[in-house]
Amino acid sequence: MAKDITEVDLEAYLTKPPTDLQDRFADWIMEQVGYDPSGAKTKEAAFREGVRIATAIRIVFQASPENKAATKAKRQAAVIESDEDEAPKTKAKKAKPEPSAKPTSKGKKAKAAPDEDEAPKTKAKKGKARRTAATADGEEEAPF
Repeated sequence: MAKDITEVDLEAYLTKPPTDLQDRFADWIMEQVGYDPSGAKTKEAAFREGVRIATAIRIVFQASPENKAATKAKRQAAVIESDEDEAPKTKAKKAKPEPSAKPTSKGKKAKAAPDEDEAPKTKAKKGKARRTAATADGEEEAPF
């Protein structure tokens, strides 16, 4: 079950450092949009304009070639790092043979394993789809 907003310590976000994604987004806004917060009359005006722009173009940034390339590179680095970490710890496992139809205790043949191309026949569960706060590159997004 999702957390109720009253259970989240929103003030904790004031002390958290920005994620790589948030830094890239801020840089992208200044470079691609041309937003210069130092041109605002007050710090509050700069903050409000930054939030307005970020909210309006977040999806554009996520679909941008710059963000896709950075995300892909980060994923590849994570895979390489996890492979290096796991290599000395694990031994090569032998592939298990695929199950075949074997006679049951009553002499009848059991059903053969379904083909990989065949979709499993299960009913969809009713209910709301769940959303997570994790992004595609594994970083948690801020709730704002």
